Amino acid sequence: MKWYNPFAFRPAQVAFWTTLLYIAVVVPIIYIQETVPSAPETPKPYPGVDLDDAWADLTTITKAFHPFNSKFNEEIREYLLERIQEILNANGVRWTSELSWRGISASNKEFAMANARDEESPLATIFNDLVSNVTVTLAKSSSIGTVDPTCGLGTYFEGSNLIVYIRGTDDDKGEWWKREPYEWSTDHHGTLVNAHFDSVSTGYGATDDGVGVVTILQIISYFTSPGNQPKHGIIALLNNGEEDYMWGSRSFGANPVMPFVHTFLNLEGAGAGGRAVLFRSTDLEVTQSYAKSPNPFGTVVGSDGFALGLIKSQTDYVIFNQVYGARGLDVAFYEPRSMYHTMQDDARHTSRASLWHMLSASIKTIESLSGKSGDRFVGPRPDKDVTKVQNGQGSDGVWFDFAGLKFAMFDLRTLFGWSLALLILTPLILLLVSWILTKNDKYYFFSNKVSSHDSVGGSDAVAINGWRGFFRFPLALIVAGGLVSGLALLLRKLNPLIVYSSSYAVWAMMVSLFYFALWTIMRGASAMRPSALHRGYVFIWLFIITWIVLIGVTVLEDRFRIAAGYPFVILHAATFLCLFISLCELFALPAKKDFSRWSQSPAPSGASVVSRESIRSRDRLSDTTRPSTSKAADEEPASADERTPLIISRSTTRSDNIPRTTFSTGYRHSLGSITDESHGQPQQNSPINHEPFHLEQAWAAQLPSWTWILQLLILGLPTAWFFGQLGLFLTVSLSATGADGSALLLPYAAISAFAILSLLPLAPFIHRVPHQVPLILLAVFAGTLLYSLIAFPFSSNSTYKILFQQTVNLDTGASNITIDGLEEFVRPIIAELPSSAKKEVKCMPSSRNLLTTCYYDGSAVLPNLQPDVVLPADTPVEKRFADLVSVNITQPDGPRSRRAVFEVDAANTKACFLIFHTKHVTKFDVEGGSEWDPRFGAYNEHGLCQVRLWRRDWDKAWKVAIEWDDIPESLEGAQQEVRVPAEQAEQALPLPVGGTGELRVREEAADETELEGEVSCMWADANVAGVMPAFEEVVQFSPVWVTVTKAGEGLVVGTKKFRL
Repeated sequence: MKWYNPFAFRPAQVAFWTTLLYIAVVVPIIYIQETVPSAPETPKPYPGVDLDDAWADLTTITKAFHPFNSKFNEEIREYLLERIQEILNANGVRWTSELSWRGISASNKEFAMANARDEESPLATIFNDLVSNVTVTLAKSSSIGTVDPTCGLGTYFEGSNLIVYIRGTDDDKGEWWKREPYEWSTDHHGTLVNAHFDSVSTGYGATDDGVGVVTILQIISYFTSPGNQPKHGIIALLNNGEEDYMWGSRSFGANPVMPFVHTFLNLEGAGAGGRAVLFRSTDLEVTQSYAKSPNPFGTVVGSDGFALGLIKSQTDYVIFNQVYGARGLDVAFYEPRSMYHTMQDDARHTSRASLWHMLSASIKTIESLSGKSGDRFVGPRPDKDVTKVQNGQGSDGVWFDFAGLKFAMFDLRTLFGWSLALLILTPLILLLVSWILTKNDKYYFFSNKVSSHDSVGGSDAVAINGWRGFFRFPLALIVAGGLVSGLALLLRKLNPLIVYSSSYAVWAMMVSLFYFALWTIMRGASAMRPSALHRGYVFIWLFIITWIVLIGVTVLEDRFRIAAGYPFVILHAATFLCLFISLCELFALPAKKDFSRWSQSPAPSGASVVSRESIRSRDRLSDTTRPSTSKAADEEPASADERTPLIISRSTTRSDNIPRTTFSTGYRHSLGSITDESHGQPQQNSPINHEPFHLEQAWAAQLPSWTWILQLLILGLPTAWFFGQLGLFLTVSLSATGADGSALLLPYAAISAFAILSLLPLAPFIHRVPHQVPLILLAVFAGTLLYSLIAFPFSSNSTYKILFQQTVNLDTGASNITIDGLEEFVRPIIAELPSSAKKEVKCMPSSRNLLTTCYYDGSAVLPNLQPDVVLPADTPVEKRFADLVSVNITQPDGPRSRRAVFEVDAANTKACFLIFHTKHVTKFDVEGGSEWDPRFGAYNEHGLCQVRLWRRDWDKAWKVAIEWDDIPESLEGAQQEVRVPAEQAEQALPLPVGGTGELRVREEAADETELEGEVSCMWADANVAGVMPAFEEVVQFSPVWVTVTKAGEGLVVGTKKFRL
């Protein structure tokens, strides 16, 4: 009975093992992506940690919208303050509260030091921050929305953060924060953990950032429990105002404990549930603390994406790191992005498992950063910047998770060393092995003919066919890759948002197409011209390609400190090992001259293991048309004998004057030798004692048939795993970005690229796969292609986000409703709204990249921004908003001066913007406000065209002193004003105000000596029914596949003109 080798390089075995390998890789990757590690069965897994309490807190703070500019936001703040006090009391902690601290500037240094009490060292101190404020400017206002690129933007913000200091065993005693910073900030330091408790005006904020908030409450409870006091102090920051340009973390810069922070952990959310991923990290040392998490999840690719500007969205991370200089991490939920900033960001769309995933990672990370590991985060900064915390120098690192269970980490210089070593050593090693093979006459690659004598290609040369199969892989890769790329372009054109809800269908389509196209070419070429070197040549090409890619990766590592190319380093190393194995296989072959002599010599009487007739037929495909030399053609054939064919022509005469039969293969095998072999007598000294596969070269029979399985494992497992996992991660991150205005081709380009990279390990073996597997994948491709082209891209589970805002001219009562999105979807949505009936809908390009802004008259659904004020039913529309905003302008220095004081107040809002049309503001001061903080941006040399005002109190008016100058003539032509028809300009602002898409209507003419502009106030509290009927209408009447998010700081924007 013939023994069956399960690892032989035969069709059935190749199909089985390659399929099994990819199933073994794909199933865990999808499982990790779609599931979250379960929460522990006990609600109290650590001392001081209670998951039931955390979940109860989450459901409490997400009962309603709670943006900074809302009443419920204040209720949440009071609730969190009470919970902090309850936790400290429950743990039996002695704590104090700072209600009105003073800064440590030179003006109050004596007061601060005189009131610093060293004898009191409570474990915790609560900073109930209702005094901090920050005044900042941005050099270019266009960065956050205004249309004039020549002027800057100023902002005044009053903070209302909650800060808890947990004293470390190594911290200074007493109220050290009332001393000068240089006395303690160098040697004594701590760790910050941050989350923001405000939400967007259109979301409940469960994931963004309610889970982070309740995580911090549990961190406070854990580290104030007996036996858990940290070595270095912990600052727990619950900041208020992140959603409107990270003002909470900016105002934290005025707090005296800020210089104490050397490391930080920022908790965020950009999805709804799922796993909390390590978004980015400043360096390897802080990442090592995160690696202690029970289920670490993330990759350095995220950090590099931010560093390269490929990921645009920002979090408080940038403030803590780039402005304050702290070293730390950004841990955030990231999927599904379609629920981000929408009403679906609620408690029912997250889970206790997601809460535990962030909480467990946070506790272990903070435990490490505030423990002995924290000793490393001191010392001079590498940039020598004395305005930032002196927390030493971090190392650039490489990190990635293994199945969400363990974290791999190493220094970037180590990766660079490996990359450089692979670039230099791998080709040298392969050249050395090739040289040894050549010296042993066993280098069959690139060998066309071989002679049994010293000369090559002589009269007795025998065909080796060593070039056969060399050009197959690049041709197959170009064709298959081109088809997949073309498919991406086809989807971008015909159904560009199908990836929004059906990313797995797109993946299946790309993978099946690439597999089938690659198999068709490779299998077809192998069937026509079989080659035992097919696999080796594919490895040669892969080695060349990955070696070239590795050059670019190494440059990125060395010059730009980019570590995201680590999968290509692994790919090249695996490819090198596989090619090394292929070369070593050649040592099992006979020397080429030995094979030549054997193939030309008459066989003795007896049977060989391999029939010469089979050898003859195996090479017939390539040798039957071998031309004879002109000299040989003119010579007479050898004397005839009983073995001579009946008919001899030039085509049957060999170039060496040896006649061959009509079906001869070119090897010198006599009919007598074949007859002798049939008698079953053994042939002595035969270099060929096995049967080669199919019609491959005769010498290939000696190649080992099991080494391919090693190559499959070496190349297939790491390549499919790393590129598959990374590709799926990027797909989840990018699939919904098209609705936000990003390039629609981007997710398809990413999927196609990673589908190709993930399947590359199959290329050396795919020609042995039988037709059943690719035919199944062809059917998969046909089905998924049809679905992807005709299916509607959105559903109630994968909703399409539109951006809403209503603008109201407070002087006339005119209103417009604007909705941003892709026009092909926005127009049908507007058509469903009752208020749009018989209204003209106009659309124009939005400032949000590829989106469109559509607007229509909103006078039928005017907002009721003062629900406690009852107006007579016959009140004219132009009088309905007369008392909503008040603007009082005075000129203390006289009417001809260029200085004025604005006193601005508005009902039921905390945000108003001063917008100047005819002058540039050179200086502004808010009464009671701090001086301009240069850490957040330089003052624009041409002045400001906007001053944005935020307050913590509902009833306290802003008093702003403004100084201005004329707009330079050289800049007047550069101003980018947006013109609309005069009748629209008289009615209202037709386009969104604030946020990232501000556009402004301006008067055609204005006196050069006049200060002219408008006050725009923002209303964002949609919790009370009837206050914003237009927003409620969009939520109620939009199709089920639509969800609404904010277009700017206000859901309703009211404008009032001023002129001085």
